[in-house]
Amino acid sequence: MTTDSPDDARGRRLHRLEGAYNLRDLGGLPTEDGGETLTGRVFRSDSLQSVTLGDVARLHDALGMRSLIDLRGEDEVVAEGRGLLADRHLRYVNLPLVQEDGSLVSYLEDGRTVDLVPRYLSYLASPGRTMLRAIELISEAGSAPTVFFCAAGKDRTGVLSALVLRLVGVQSEAVVDDYLLSAESAEIILRERLMPSPTYAHHIATLPPEVYRAEAATMRRFLVALEDRFGGAEQWALEAGLEPSVLARLRTALRG
Repeated sequence: MTTDSPDDARGRRLHRLEGAYNLRDLGGLPTEDGGETLTGRVFRSDSLQSVTLGDVARLHDALGMRSLIDLRGEDEVVAEGRGLLADRHLRYVNLPLVQEDGSLVSYLEDGRTVDLVPRYLSYLASPGRTMLRAIELISEAGSAPTVFFCAAGKDRTGVLSALVLRLVGVQSEAVVDDYLLSAESAEIILRERLMPSPTYAHHIATLPPEVYRAEAATMRRFLVALEDRFGGAEQWALEAGLEPSVLARLRTALRG
């Protein structure tokens, strides 16, 4: 019996599309009790606004996608659109975590570098129980494949992914490794989608380039802060108002 290398396992999780560059399955990740998350249930991605007809067929028919959770701000959705998937019979919910309108400037530490961890922690307090609602929707989908996404699929999507994975018991370092996969697509997303867009161009002009990188230290520090401030993902979620039954459904959806 042969065992897949980490690169083989990672390759199975990634789904290359013509119009999206950061789509991957959250299945196949190791859990603290020796198991792993189920494949084909929950996916994370960069924006799906530019998917082609071939991409739509793959998402809808091959992967069986049934629900979309869009974490972009309302202004982003209006300006950038939803693309071809808007015409498909998919459940679509827009849950803006924040309006990415340049406020990252306030996280500049010395006028040159940005600490993303405070930004990531601020997502936990998004108005209207937004983060909790996203977790609830993922849990409600059960075995019907769901994808959640933002513009680049790194920050807002990365935090929701980290919470979901920790809530179902995925090892912390596996969460970090998953976050790092966004580094592989960051340059092409920056060059082909964000830089040409008036919606995001001001970010690129005013912020240092490391903002758009996915670095292991960032996610590790976020997970440490999650433990130190809230007692971990589960304690945060329950104290924020997540029902234990939702947590149980989420674990069933991703663990079986």
